[in-house]
Formats: sequence, structure tokens, C-alpha cells
Amino acid sequence: MSESGAEVDVTGCADTFKTYKSGIPDETVTFTIVGGSALAIGTEGAVTVAWNDGGTDGTLTNGVIVGKETSGSMDGEILTAITVRPTAA
Repeated sequence: MSESGAEVDVTGCADTFKTYKSGIPDETVTFTIVGGSALAIGTEGAVTVAWNDGGTDGTLTNGVIVGKETSGSMDGEILTAITVRPTAA
């Protein structure tokens, strides 16, 4: 999961250097699975990182799949990377 804030330029006319404020966070969740996936771009739902020990790392309650990339090599495993961004409920 990555998160960054948008940069908002708040430079005034009398400022010597550009000044910024942090905007609204811009979240993206990208996960990779072994094998192909039937999930399609535009599919909406929740995303939670769940570990084998029973713990979890946050939940993106309303997400939409915005990217899907499947790759592989000769005699190697197929990998599918799926990118999810927040969406309206």
C-alpha cells in the first residue's frame, strides 16, 4: 500500500521560494497473486491485508480495480498485479 498527499502550491506574490501544503491523501493498494485472476477493471469491493498469523493491516472499505497486469516467463509462474484505488460508496 502506498499513500501520498497531493502538493498544494500556496506561494504568495511576496514569497522568495515556493511554499506548499499537503493535500488530501492519495491511496493506492497494489497486490500480486500467483496465477491469473478473473477480477476485472471496474470491479468494486473491500481490500484487507490479512496475514497468516491472523493479523490484518488496514482495510480499504470502498475500492475499485483500476489496473491489472499479468506476466510470466517460459516455464515460470504466472503473476498478476492488481491495483485498487478508493471509490465512492
